Amino acid sequence: MKKLAVKFLGVLSVLFLMVSCSGQNPVEYNNKIMNSLNKLQEDQKNMNSAMTSNDLKKAEEVRAKWEGNVNEVIKEITKIGDFKGDSSFKDATLKSLNQYKEIITVKYKELIDISSKEGTDSKQLQLLNEINNGFYEAINAVNDASRKFEQEKIK
Repeated sequence: MKKLAVKFLGVLSVLFLMVSCSGQNPVEYNNKIMNSLNKLQEDQKNMNSAMTSNDLKKAEEVRAKWEGNVNEVIKEITKIGDFKGDSSFKDATLKSLNQYKEIITVKYKELIDISSKEGTDSKQLQLLNEINNGFYEAINAVNDASRKFEQEKIK
């Protein structure tokens, strides 16, 4: 009986998710994804502030929190699901978020680690360029996917 109840709740959850996404209009769907992404802006501001003030301890705290927040947004967007069977916008967003996460977990970690060492200015500049280029690439990919989604779905 308990197994049956758990299966029923699982099926009910999936059905609820399908109905909630399929009943949405394209603008609501797009807004849900973009609002989820906007939650990460504060982390970026906090990182810029910590790095500008050369507070490397604070920068690492922000980086770790930011990484956790990216994981939460990935889960949130995954739960949003497809739009009436079309996963292209969601998939592009998740791909970009994973790229974003890689920057935060690897590139920022490395930048924070070397920022306290003498004679690493050229390496810092290289990492900052890689970080900025990676962020622009990820953001542009989401914006492109959003525009394409709007053009195809909003008529």
